[in-house]
Amino acid sequence: MNSDSATAVRLITHRQSQVWGLLARGLTDKQIARDLRIAPTTASTHRKRLYKTIGCANRVLVAKLWHTPEVI
Repeated sequence: MNSDSATAVRLITHRQSQVWGLLARGLTDKQIARDLRIAPTTASTHRKRLYKTIGCANRVLVAKLWHTPEVI
């Protein structure tokens, strides 16, 4: 992980961190919404903002980064 990614990880919100963990487990936006008791569109918004903040383009990259020891 480069320093830009490490900095971005520190900038995510608490909710984005929750969404990130659920994404890393393979949950869909609808499942995340159910678990966090939020609307599916809200879960989608958190996911998209997370992607932008940490510089990942899809769920696979997000999950891979979540499981990188330097991140957590």
